Amino acid sequence: RMSAVAVLLLLFVQSSYTLVDFSHSTLYDAYDFVGKDEVLIAKCNFGCRIYASTAGTYGPSDDGFDPFNKNLLIVDNVAQKNYSIAEVAPVKNTQTKQKVPLEFKNPSSISVVNMNGKDNKPNNIVVYVLDLATASGIKDYEIYDVNDVMYPRGVIITTNSIIVTVMGTEPFSIVAQPDVQPNSATTGMVGFDNVLDTNPDGCMYNYQTPASTTFPGFNVFFPGPIGSVAFAKKGQMKLTIDWAIDGAPDLKSSGCVASAGYSGCSRPGIGPLQTFRMPQNDVPNFFVLLSNTDNYAVSMEVLPNLADGHKITIDALNPSKTYFVKNTTPQNFYFPSTNNIYIDSTRGLSGTEGYLVRYTTTLIPKPATTTAKAIKASSTMESSTTQRVTAPTTSDVSGVMEWISWTSAYILVLFPLLNPIIFVICTKEYRNWILNYIFRNSRVSAVAKIEFSIGPSRSK
Repeated sequence: RMSAVAVLLLLFVQSSYTLVDFSHSTLYDAYDFVGKDEVLIAKCNFGCRIYASTAGTYGPSDDGFDPFNKNLLIVDNVAQKNYSIAEVAPVKNTQTKQKVPLEFKNPSSISVVNMNGKDNKPNNIVVYVLDLATASGIKDYEIYDVNDVMYPRGVIITTNSIIVTVMGTEPFSIVAQPDVQPNSATTGMVGFDNVLDTNPDGCMYNYQTPASTTFPGFNVFFPGPIGSVAFAKKGQMKLTIDWAIDGAPDLKSSGCVASAGYSGCSRPGIGPLQTFRMPQNDVPNFFVLLSNTDNYAVSMEVLPNLADGHKITIDALNPSKTYFVKNTTPQNFYFPSTNNIYIDSTRGLSGTEGYLVRYTTTLIPKPATTTAKAIKASSTMESSTTQRVTAPTTSDVSGVMEWISWTSAYILVLFPLLNPIIFVICTKEYRNWILNYIFRNSRVSAVAKIEFSIGPSRSK
């Protein structure tokens, strides 16, 4: 039988999964404040830095602030001062675009007071709190908000720091340009206090660049709300931040995919792995690793953290292989030659559930082609009593099947667009189902890559 302490501990872990806690920092989201009058920020007891991120300008409000976030107040109980999270979030250095934190230098009693009424519904929010000693001890880092570096798209961040952190309320990708100078990088779904290999919480990396005499660059997807890159050495590295949710990563680049809010970190001294939850989740429910032109050898590592009855499906073509990953046991797979791998998971992952899939790809060289010799047609007519039946080729069948699947998919996609009212009714889950249908049915022949973005519109 479980002891009373063990039961209480289990209930605590299950009931407070939204708060993602580290040894020296904590990530809060809207769920940590809903229904509570006040939340004590323990990491601020001896001074701290607080970074916040919201969904940006809120159109319906005259001042542009989301009502729920505006009514979340960071209160200094000693100095009797308060600061709205909605007003703290957008503060940045206008020249570098780096975020400027709210800092408390002295031992303090800091809490978040929720002034919201029942009618104020929560929106996505991220609050990243670090104790002052740790934040001050890490000298070489930069931190950005997706709202400041994704609009207009294509903005290049030229960094000379060892660590770059990006935080925001939407999924995003960090893209590093290749460089002729030797360098390497490790990325993690954490803040700048936990991205190094020596991090105190044993947080897992989500991607590492392969060994190379030059810097190969990368394009790494982060399911939110925070991600960091640690370079092996300083250099004028060029980064761009993209908010497009690419549900079909190209196999030409090694990388990773993960479920919404996956962190790869255990709760200090308690466990299990922690997952960040937000009211609005725009991470795809499935991924398809694709190549339109080539086959690749793919090594894959799947790190699951699933409840009983839930699973991850790995479905590859050429040759056709299907695998299921369950519970918390990591599994490795190798596909010697493929151009299409479908990764799906049970819908409705909750609590601490999540997964990370790392993959490394190697191009399979195409065999040399030879010109077939033309066969001279016989001038002798075959007997009229002999009837030759030509079987349809694979390309004939696949071409017809592709036309059918794509035509039906286009109808499904275009139908909601015919009427704005119907389109509003169509939820993100419906749109994801359509994309799922497209991917699954278009796999009968030539692979087609689809990039899609699902997220709130912006006026940037």
